[in-house]
Amino acid sequence: MHARKSTDSSGDTGGRRLRCRPRVVIFNLSGDAEVEVLELPEETCPGHRICHGGRYWVITGSRTGTRVLIAEPEAN
Repeated sequence: MHARKSTDSSGDTGGRRLRCRPRVVIFNLSGDAEVEVLELPEETCPGHRICHGGRYWVITGSRTGTRVLIAEPEAN
């Protein structure tokens, strides 16, 4: 799924429209972290894949329940 879009090749919405909401995402890359607020489907959780900044990321964890997501770059 792309940030601000409803799906990608890894998710099937079955023709239904996904409900999105603002989510805080911590992007971890080579020891550096960047924090962004993105509109993502409510169902986004660890294991989901998103595209942001021209790269694919995998959600690897969450903090404070599911309100803050942690993402790492997808392995090539």
